[in-house]
Amino acid sequence: MKRSTGEAIKRRRRLAHYGALLLIALTGLSSVYATTLENWVATAVRFTQWPTDSSARTWTVCQPQGERVLQMETMSVRGRIFNVVPVASPRETGPCDVFVFASAVENAALEPWMTSLRSRPVLTLGVGQNFCAAGGALCIARNSAGRNAFVVNTAAYTGSGMRMSGHLPVHPTHAAPANLAQVN
Repeated sequence: MKRSTGEAIKRRRRLAHYGALLLIALTGLSSVYATTLENWVATAVRFTQWPTDSSARTWTVCQPQGERVLQMETMSVRGRIFNVVPVASPRETGPCDVFVFASAVENAALEPWMTSLRSRPVLTLGVGQNFCAAGGALCIARNSAGRNAFVVNTAAYTGSGMRMSGHLPVHPTHAAPANLAQVN
């Protein structure tokens, strides 16, 4: 009897140990697969076609100064690497292929930026429905399931001369889940 009780205790300890290791492994995996704003930008670029295919070796990603600078130097899409450039004013958006607002901003603050980017082949991406309402092409916003998903402003896409691939994950079941803290 003592023998089986001792074996049962050892078995429980082993199971608890393996359960703890599994929990640690799963926690590590979830952080690896967490969707960041950088991943959202790369996905948007992957599924967008610009009116002319540039022979440039980089995607120029512009952000307003003062925003958290995207860390995209190790990423590439369609054989091109990303170069993130902070810009101080809407007048400096000339070289941009992509323009990203990393934080939710009120429409009044977005107006000068959207005016400078309107009708140009620049993919505009921001956080929150406000961004699309102000004229941004893609927004990251919560869907009815409480997950973040791409929201597409088709008028902004077509007005800029760009086309969106039908494979852009805009449907809630195809959008990678993330919480706003990870996106900001």
